[in-house]
Amino acid sequence: MPRCYGSGGALLMWENKVGNGKLSPAQVARHAALAKLGHNVLVLRATTEDEAADKAEATVRGWLAANDNRFAEKIAA
Repeated sequence: MPRCYGSGGALLMWENKVGNGKLSPAQVARHAALAKLGHNVLVLRATTEDEAADKAEATVRGWLAANDNRFAEKIAA
């Protein structure tokens, strides 16, 4: 499962499902366990691999744009 680190070290993850792809029971359980720990897990659904890649890129760009970078500034100071 791809991941990105967000503001304050939050772990942001996504799962791509293309076509009629469904989450396996293990994936459903893992997503629930990660959510209980406070992590953000998204399932991005698409009809093609190119669309899935575009959705993943847009999602990560949105997360990065929302990151205020204050934590990084504190470390650098």
